[in-house]
Amino acid sequence: MNNDKNLLTQNGVKIKKMLSEHLGIGVEDIASEDSLKEDLHMSAIEISDFLHLLIDKGVDIDLSIIEKIHTVQDIIDITSEGEEF
Repeated sequence: MNNDKNLLTQNGVKIKKMLSEHLGIGVEDIASEDSLKEDLHMSAIEISDFLHLLIDKGVDIDLSIIEKIHTVQDIIDITSEGEEF
């Protein structure tokens, strides 16, 4: 279980860094509980683009669940289901 938590933390840091670069904001301005739409002001297209960026980095994401992704933590969770990227 400790390895799962460690992976979740490592992927969380990477996701926040990638989101900050993608959105042009500071990583310190991104919290796990932030809503992608309300807090980070991402459109559905921007969310999709970011998920495709993750896929290009080798993250296995089932895009059929895109409508269930609402927060930064949701992205962290789906990227942590596999291995570290």
